[in-house]
Amino acid sequence: MNSGFSHRYELAAAWDLFDRASEVIDDIEDAPEDIASLNGNWFLLNVASRSPAETRQRYGLLFDSMFRDLVAIRRAAREDRTILHPM
Repeated sequence: MNSGFSHRYELAAAWDLFDRASEVIDDIEDAPEDIASLNGNWFLLNVASRSPAETRQRYGLLFDSMFRDLVAIRRAAREDRTILHPM
């Protein structure tokens, strides 16, 4: 069984991952309304400063990285060991 510290640490890492994914998804969902303003939408800034294809590739790599972090968190929880923070 996880120690209290280990469990809280894994929960904090999972919450951080959820927060990062939510921010990325929020930028993508808000893109249509943010096109008309200078809202600091990171997704739109990438499309404008790079290209749609490069942005898709970069976001794909970002989601792949977040998925690997999630797998590591789940594995650590199952193996009853503390993991390093994914940031």
